[in-house]
Amino acid sequence: MSNFKILSVVLAFICLCTFSCELDHSSSSTSKWKGTESAFTEDFDLLDSSESGSILVSRRSQKTFSGHIERNESGLITEQSYLDGMLNGRSVKKSPDGSWVEVHYVKGRLHGPMTLYSSSGKVRSVMNYSNGQLVPLRIATD
Repeated sequence: MSNFKILSVVLAFICLCTFSCELDHSSSSTSKWKGTESAFTEDFDLLDSSESGSILVSRRSQKTFSGHIERNESGLITEQSYLDGMLNGRSVKKSPDGSWVEVHYVKGRLHGPMTLYSSSGKVRSVMNYSNGQLVPLRIATD
């Protein structure tokens, strides 16, 4: 996969995750949800929050979502974990060609490694985040 395609997948994943981040510590429901992108937009609302992006709320219960979500649209699979409406834990976006991106969140913010894998499972690139900020790569000057 070309560098442009990899960058496109990473940017699409970041955009998707940015619009899926949330904040609300009130009531929440814990569950697993699996479906298509269109079913996801029917079952959930993303409410804007100035602190951590947006808040994922179940349309049915009107409560913040806690649990695991898996969306599949034409072979593009997105798996995300939420806690009190915020992305929290491991999130994965798999492309139809078999390549994937894995990131980690804490309270709606990127935190830890963002790893890009080829379709054969080879690590293509790793970027590290701390509290939503990209950690600059340190190069040894020996």
